[in-house]
Amino acid sequence: MRRKQETRSHLQRFALCSASGADRHGLVVALMGIAVSLTALAGCGSNRNNPVQTGTPALKAVVAAQGNFSSGQTNARYTISVSNTGNGATSGAVTVADPPTGFAITAISGPGWGGCTPSTPACTRSDSLAAGQSFPPITVTGNVTAANVTPVTIPVTVSGGGTSAPVTANPTPAITVAAPSLTISKTHAGNFTAGQQGATYSLTVQNGAAAGATNAKVTVTETVPAGDSGTYAFGALDPDYLNRR
Repeated sequence: MRRKQETRSHLQRFALCSASGADRHGLVVALMGIAVSLTALAGCGSNRNNPVQTGTPALKAVVAAQGNFSSGQTNARYTISVSNTGNGATSGAVTVADPPTGFAITAISGPGWGGCTPSTPACTRSDSLAAGQSFPPITVTGNVTAANVTPVTIPVTVSGGGTSAPVTANPTPAITVAAPSLTISKTHAGNFTAGQQGATYSLTVQNGAAAGATNAKVTVTETVPAGDSGTYAFGALDPDYLNRR
């Protein structure tokens, strides 16, 4: 009698483990009148037929700036954005390291990021980032030390978050340091007449739209026109005058 009960119990367990979803539920209902062991059902392994896929995170860093920099520029800014391009959420701390060349950092921060200091430009956070999402950007402020036409390079690296290895932005982000491009034009209203007193004309200095801002004194020198014995006085422009073009 005991052997028959054990055989029946094994058959019940086999039937439950072989079924899934609605079929398993139906078997449980059908066997309600029989002593069914819950342990037998638990032994099936709930994920045997439908394993859970956790996915793998993949981090990416992007650097952005508004326009070009100028040599000697102060309070220049760029941002670093970190996104998850993988198919799983991050876990654990994510660290962004940002050692630029040709740029002296004076401030670095971002919402939710911690441990950011200009001397060791790196920021960290531990909240999870879902696949396809981005953290709030990190803003980096500083002074441009690179010479004209020598770019500021930013070899930013992001690591952690459950990724297998640090990821460095490739190609290395670079921000152009543009040189000023000055032009001068001369204008006046109407024609001049012989013997005219107090005649005036204007000299206008402009910087190219895509050029770098001036970072030193700009001096305008005018040669007295032939037939004119007037006195001319020209000053020097404020060093950042053309930044406000």
